[in-house]
Amino acid sequence: TAVTDADGFYLVEGLAPGDYYVKVMPDADFPLSSDDIATTANPDGDVDGDDNGLQPDGLGAAVWSNVITLEGSDEPVGAEESAPGGDQDDADDANGNMTVDFGFRPSVDVSLIKLVSEARPNVGDVVTFTIEVSNAGPNDATGVRVVDELPNGYGSIDNITGGGILALPAGGANGFIDWSDLSIAAGETVSLTFDATVLAPGDGVDYLNIASVEETDQYDVDSTPGDEPDTDGDGLIGSEDDNPNDTGVDPDDQDDADDEPVLPQVADLSLIKLVNDGEPNVGDVITFTIQVTNDGPDAATNVVVEDVVPNGLTIIDASAQSGTVTGSTIEWTVASIASGTTVDLTFTAEVLAPGDGVEYVNVASIEAVDQFDNDSTPGDEPDTDGDGLIGSEDDN
Repeated sequence: TAVTDADGFYLVEGLAPGDYYVKVMPDADFPLSSDDIATTANPDGDVDGDDNGLQPDGLGAAVWSNVITLEGSDEPVGAEESAPGGDQDDADDANGNMTVDFGFRPSVDVSLIKLVSEARPNVGDVVTFTIEVSNAGPNDATGVRVVDELPNGYGSIDNITGGGILALPAGGANGFIDWSDLSIAAGETVSLTFDATVLAPGDGVDYLNIASVEETDQYDVDSTPGDEPDTDGDGLIGSEDDNPNDTGVDPDDQDDADDEPVLPQVADLSLIKLVNDGEPNVGDVITFTIQVTNDGPDAATNVVVEDVVPNGLTIIDASAQSGTVTGSTIEWTVASIASGTTVDLTFTAEVLAPGDGVEYVNVASIEAVDQFDNDSTPGDEPDTDGDGLIGSEDDN
């Protein structure tokens, strides 16, 4: 048994002829052989600085040389062989055994999780993504590169922290954010953030956002930077992040990549309008009912409905459901309409006498809602195609 000096030299002497191995126990901070393939079949050679070690039992286990054969009366015994660090590689050392070299790599354990400020945003909202990159050591990690692939469901990427660079390839691709040459001390976490605006859903629009560690200077003990994030191809990404919004923890994946799904809220609203008397007499008070239905899948919030009352009617009462009257316009703001439910909005009006320019056609429309509507745009003109017919739902 020998202990290396400060320069890493060691000397074992007084051995009888025979076959030998050299075994080295790695330091805890340098647990991996620099090369798991012995570079020489017989390390009894004259080459310095080549790694002659094998680590058959894996990380942290003993590193072994290949067999070294010592033959009687055939090994150098000069003064230069009497101590470590001498002139072991001079001309008379062609058969010496002073060049059995071992190299060890510093190791790190870099992991990554990804979070989002709002998992169920509305279209047009600005969300903040946070990428947390941690180093469990035992060494400081340098040269860390993190890449976030941006799906096409986001626009206006802004407020990138941590020195990240937004790359937007030609041809309309959404691009990626690249953080390079990061340093993360052992036991520390670095947070990288950016903002993105949520775009409208549609065919081929994707919101699944994936970040991964692409490079480190040091060896990572349980992941390989640059590998595909979804290691086993099952659709789950990352072995660390178990927040409720994530697609799920996949213990078969490596720990240096993570996804963060976002699902914009969608509410499919429709409106029909009814009247209790379609052929009233002048002076009659009639009741209009506006039915607003939400086919979901999400609740509709802050739904604004407007009814422009024509000059052939005089508004009597629009106070039901907190309607407000401005001139000839009635407006309702409904705080929430649950998916699969209908809200009725009513008002009464007196029928005025006919005459030139007197109109009785009464049009109601949805003017605003927080959620994206997949088959209509609140605030558009009611007669979309200008043919005089209004609405695609009401066949009464």
